[in-house]
Amino acid sequence: DAIRVSGVPVWNHLKYDIRRRFFFATGICDSVQSSKGKILLKESVKGMLSSFFKVHKQLLFPSVAENFIMGFSRLDRIDDLYLDRFVDPVIDLTQLKESYICFEYGRVGIHHQPRKNLEHVIYTDYIYMLSFLCSYLLAFFFMCANYQAVYVLKKKIHATTSLTLSPFWLSRKIVEFKLNAAIFSLLLSRSKAKRVFGVSRILFRHVSYAAKKKKIPVFEFQHGITLGTTELYSGNYVPEIDPDYFLLFGDSCPKTVFGIPESKTIIIGWAFKDYLKGIASGTYQKDSCLVVSEPQITNQVISATLL
Repeated sequence: DAIRVSGVPVWNHLKYDIRRRFFFATGICDSVQSSKGKILLKESVKGMLSSFFKVHKQLLFPSVAENFIMGFSRLDRIDDLYLDRFVDPVIDLTQLKESYICFEYGRVGIHHQPRKNLEHVIYTDYIYMLSFLCSYLLAFFFMCANYQAVYVLKKKIHATTSLTLSPFWLSRKIVEFKLNAAIFSLLLSRSKAKRVFGVSRILFRHVSYAAKKKKIPVFEFQHGITLGTTELYSGNYVPEIDPDYFLLFGDSCPKTVFGIPESKTIIIGWAFKDYLKGIASGTYQKDSCLVVSEPQITNQVISATLL
């Protein structure tokens, strides 16, 4: 945690990717990678073009948005409308709706429509592709300028995990992070944002880092039930990049497993449930049970559940 490369708390930024590599090397299935779908070229191009024009519009002719929201990577279809279950219901039920902008990550280039609150949504495809491509161009120069710090990082990672990571890969990941943070720093300024909200730290750590430098408070929505250590949240709290506050569903899990001090957790409830109760179609199934299974035994679990 103490290592800083060009000012970036690099372990906090890299730990999720490196832990996943470590698990894969030790034979643990990478469920996140296996769940991704195929990239559809037509959909990807449409998303990229929309992202390009909307990002530049916000930079050149900005709309004021006090609430700067980084959405989740998956949408849910309720009746014939797609929404972000963690973000959109909170917007509907609170004062966030009075002034906000929402950035959508998408899923392998796909942005489902019709999308709830689409007029406030900007796709991030262009930003991330630009940073990804430029990181390859700049990584070598960055590595030369910061070789000692990068080498120390590489050595410590190897000593801890036995993984041998190239200095170029480490440098490229850091450069990509800094580029993303720089672009979102501009967007934060142009939007005159007063607070940042995000879902899943891995998806908006660069935005959190940029916001912290501007002393803009950062809030993270809980997006699942966690009972113990995880590859995403385990480790020390790093104030210069981690959110200021963590917004909980309720008391369904410990407050100490999200890599943030317990005193900085706030219970706000589960807005998606209230949203489902309020929609006219009545599709909310209150007398229902969710069955959770490991992928390897799903067929057997389904058979037992039906029985």
